[in-house]
Amino acid sequence: MSVMTGKRWPTLIALAGFILTVAHAGTVVLLTGEIIDGEVGLERGRITVQGAGVDRTVSDFELWHADFQPAGYAGEPGPLEAHYQENFTHAGVLMVNGSFLAGQIKEFTTEEVTVAYGEDKEKRVPLRDVSRINFTLAPVVNAIIPPGAQGVVMKNGSFVEGEFVKMVGDRIYIDSLIFGPKSFEKKQLHGLVLQDYATVSSAYIVTARNGGRLLANDIDLSGNDVKAKDPFFGEMTFKSDELASITVGSRRLRSLTDMSYIRRAPVSGDEDSLAIRTNPTTAEPLVVDPVERIVRMPAGNAMAVMADESYRGFVSRIGVPEGYPPDQQVIFQVRADRRVAFRSKPMNSSSPVQVVSVRDPIRQYVILEVLPVNENTREAPGLWIEPMMVRE
Repeated sequence: MSVMTGKRWPTLIALAGFILTVAHAGTVVLLTGEIIDGEVGLERGRITVQGAGVDRTVSDFELWHADFQPAGYAGEPGPLEAHYQENFTHAGVLMVNGSFLAGQIKEFTTEEVTVAYGEDKEKRVPLRDVSRINFTLAPVVNAIIPPGAQGVVMKNGSFVEGEFVKMVGDRIYIDSLIFGPKSFEKKQLHGLVLQDYATVSSAYIVTARNGGRLLANDIDLSGNDVKAKDPFFGEMTFKSDELASITVGSRRLRSLTDMSYIRRAPVSGDEDSLAIRTNPTTAEPLVVDPVERIVRMPAGNAMAVMADESYRGFVSRIGVPEGYPPDQQVIFQVRADRRVAFRSKPMNSSSPVQVVSVRDPIRQYVILEVLPVNENTREAPGLWIEPMMVRE
């Protein structure tokens, strides 16, 4: 079995895009790591995938990401929270929570801004909740904006510091500590920076084909439309040809590699009839990699993670790296709230990667264990790949 620890799988998650219509060629990525290609559509609020040898309905628990965009879509792969879009170069408004509504700036005052988007749709938002206002499409601009700064971004790519004062007609006025009062014609500017933004965790990340991004805690899939509820924009409905992607966000998923843990030896003794031979905790390091989201656990070790909230399950992939003799066998085990929730068969470096899926509520703790099968298992580690707690 080949387990690659130097690359994300596959770059963690391919955040391209997707169209919700009757059925389109596309890809669905599951929490278990399984990637399904086929004709993707919606049926009774669930995503379906059909094709040669494929007839699958994807439940809410299983879904991580759905990609229905046609070939040639410009979306780039990126991590779970879709940071690849965070240059926000399209026209529109960026909110302080990281949500971005792409569209034409129709009205703009010191109190609020109105954005026209889609087919004859408008959204009015208070200026106090806005981080940036983009008047035009522009190249990458994040690098030129200092943290905490206010000012204007010129079309030539430069940034002029200054606090926004007012807009009269097509002229924007700012007051700079360095340059004093200044004004610019709107046609000179790419946009206006009012305050910093910080992308918050959300249950779902909904991106639109025009460059928009909503951080939604609730979505409703019905027919050919998607309704997403954003903290600042409220409930918004997107037609199938307006959407780019939907991804389950970190408010519903939490990697164990980002949580506090206690290294320990696996449970043993008469009270645990399922435990085979357990070595004490070895000097071999237990490596928790939050970037690659992999736990490299030596045989005879375990890690305990307290559940600081209610979870509805646990998912991971497991395997043994290449290069270890066949007699170096281990067993992967998951304990959840005083019960053995999962136990693998003996595995070695020739075993294929397996999927762990615990769908029982986890209220108190979860313990991941790698058990040596025999005396020869002294070095082989077990890999927990993308170990994720699934929130309610």
